[in-house]
Amino acid sequence: MITIADVNDNTPTFLPSSSESLLLPEVTKIGSVVYRVQAKDRDSGQNGRLTFHLLPSGGQRAFSVERGSGEIRLISSLSYDSVPRYDLQVLARDGGVPQHSSTFTLVVHVQAEDDQGPAFDTLTYRVELKENTPLNTRFLQVRAPQQRPGWKRSKRRSV
Repeated sequence: MITIADVNDNTPTFLPSSSESLLLPEVTKIGSVVYRVQAKDRDSGQNGRLTFHLLPSGGQRAFSVERGSGEIRLISSLSYDSVPRYDLQVLARDGGVPQHSSTFTLVVHVQAEDDQGPAFDTLTYRVELKENTPLNTRFLQVRAPQQRPGWKRSKRRSV
């Protein structure tokens, strides 16, 4: 019988990319799962088994990551006035020898409770245009579905 053992030769990769941004209202309840990091490793067995770790930063006081699932949870209250932005670094480490790892960046923007502006679906919009796209071509539509108290939709904006 011939047994082929997997060599730990692959590094974890994050899906869909190695960075993301998130808008989080400062009234988010403590204990809420705010994001789930997803990664894969093409190795098999223990070599492909991933654990997630939150790297030291100011975000450790406000967030935690579940080692097995990659769920990022809010563990303390947020205050836009105190900390309007968190830059979280999550490490994915495989179980092989030698271990391989990669880092994911999650930028958390705290939204003030009394913010009177619109709430957009996302903070980051990615658009690709052809080099010869004519001027005045519409290429992106954004939505602000949530209306805040006291906010009046009086004008249409374009960029």
